[in-house]
Amino acid sequence: MLELQHTQIHVSFQTSIIMLEHKFKGMLLWSRLIRNILRNALHYLADEANWAVGVGTDKSRCGWLSMITFRLPFACMIALKIKNNSPIHLDEIHTHWKRLRFEYEGDPKDKKANISLLPEWDLLQVFSIKT
Repeated sequence: MLELQHTQIHVSFQTSIIMLEHKFKGMLLWSRLIRNILRNALHYLADEANWAVGVGTDKSRCGWLSMITFRLPFACMIALKIKNNSPIHLDEIHTHWKRLRFEYEGDPKDKKANISLLPEWDLLQVFSIKT
């Protein structure tokens, strides 16, 4: 099961790097983010950009949901970027959305690799005993 999840995550990362949807092509707003953040984040930002069209820079109608929930720029901030014709910068995106690779790139079947889940397992055992 873990290997299947690993494969699904890896496919998602590769898709974010390789594929570019038509709605993001040639737009300055997304130019610094394409192939640098997960596609899910681009979709959340596109939703916020659509919301920004109606809200504008009015902070009382902005919502801030994406900033609080997803740690992404919110509608008012995106509306300001659109108004000033400037892109969303990579440093405005939380690190969570920028991780397009696993830190360990070796073969998970490699028996010589020094990978252990024992510390995490021990912690779970201690936690389950206490509860």
